[in-house]
Amino acid sequence: MDRATRLHAERGSASILYVLGALAAIAAVVVPLVLAVRTHGEAVQGATVVAGEAETAQADLLLRQAIVAAELHFAEHGSYEGLTPEVASGLDPATTYNSSPVAVPGEVSIRAATPLSVLLVTRADDDRPFCAVASLGGARFGDADPITADGCA
Repeated sequence: MDRATRLHAERGSASILYVLGALAAIAAVVVPLVLAVRTHGEAVQGATVVAGEAETAQADLLLRQAIVAAELHFAEHGSYEGLTPEVASGLDPATTYNSSPVAVPGEVSIRAATPLSVLLVTRADDDRPFCAVASLGGARFGDADPITADGCA
């Protein structure tokens, strides 16, 4: 191989090495950016799920506190009848009670208080309704905004 051919081959090898080095440098920058964007998207999606779970947990906590108040009323009177927002607020001042036919976020609506059961309803901040029925057989929960205890499922 003559000197000119050898120099041409060396330059070609150097060019290939230069291109490969440039591609490696670009990949070193682009791959972390792509992963960061993908991870950020997953984090945002995960944060949305966590936020939804927090709202559900808050509604569940309100209903569980209301069930305790209802059970205290039953223990004192032998009936859920007569459990009004005013009575419940006296038993559980930390919770806001109402008698609204439409669930209100952050409050518990007391509905259908009978001798053997009471319907309690709230709404999460994301507008999803939740209900609970306290009765002699325990409590049952649902995700509705019913008027009667049978509608809580």
